[in-house]
Amino acid sequence: MTNNKELLENFREILTYGYSKLSSFAFYENKYRLRKNLLYLMMAATQSYSEAILKLMNNSNNASIYDKAAEVVYRSLVENFINLHFVYFSKTQRNALIFLAYSIHDKNDFAEKFKKLMLKYPKWNLEFACIKNPHDWDKFIDDNNKLIKTGEKKYKLTLPERIPGLRARAQAYDVYLKSKGKLEKANSLESYYVTYYKFFSQVAHLTMPGLERFYEVDSNGKRTLDIDGKPDSIGRLVGITYQIYFVFLNFTLKKLGLYNAQEFVRFNKFSKSLLK
Repeated sequence: MTNNKELLENFREILTYGYSKLSSFAFYENKYRLRKNLLYLMMAATQSYSEAILKLMNNSNNASIYDKAAEVVYRSLVENFINLHFVYFSKTQRNALIFLAYSIHDKNDFAEKFKKLMLKYPKWNLEFACIKNPHDWDKFIDDNNKLIKTGEKKYKLTLPERIPGLRARAQAYDVYLKSKGKLEKANSLESYYVTYYKFFSQVAHLTMPGLERFYEVDSNGKRTLDIDGKPDSIGRLVGITYQIYFVFLNFTLKKLGLYNAQEFVRFNKFSKSLLK
């Protein structure tokens, strides 16, 4: 059984190694196609969020840990993990373009809502960056829609009318694994979506189940604040974060031609020890 100190030290070691490998790599956007550009950005986000979890969960010198905040960050890591697999299980650029279109639609949704707010309260002088009046958003939205059409033309693809959400993307990947006879509990993205993304959504959105995580009740009904996490949360959360980061880094280094099997031996070994 790995203790908290050993787990944190190994997590810090792989994060340091990953940052060193990635920061020394010269990435040129125009050199790569859409999938690899997305991979590079997703790995950057994974590096940043994983480092944040380490800081939130590090209890050196008996410092407090913040497990609930770390769960919110981990939820985003799971979303990124699902998107990576969705983008790459297709051998073409199609799923990468679907992911990009979903992101563009999300930006347009924000634009539509901000435009309505500006129209509703004209005396508030609402502005957003270079957007000075409600109808400036029309060009913003039109330009975004043109990006999707440009992508379809470039990659000779037609996107579905309904862009799949996160759970549908997870399910699509599971269908792909099932067709290959490789679907298991350990690699099911729908399982990741329900077990982690949906569960940690409670504390991310602070619904009642999430709010209830911040206090304890004794036998007399007295409530006590539970803001800081307990040490046993370190192994639970850092362990699963290590595994996601390990898989993400392994995959990224191979795709970018940076993978060194000899250097990765110790990380492989530790990852396997966490599964026992």
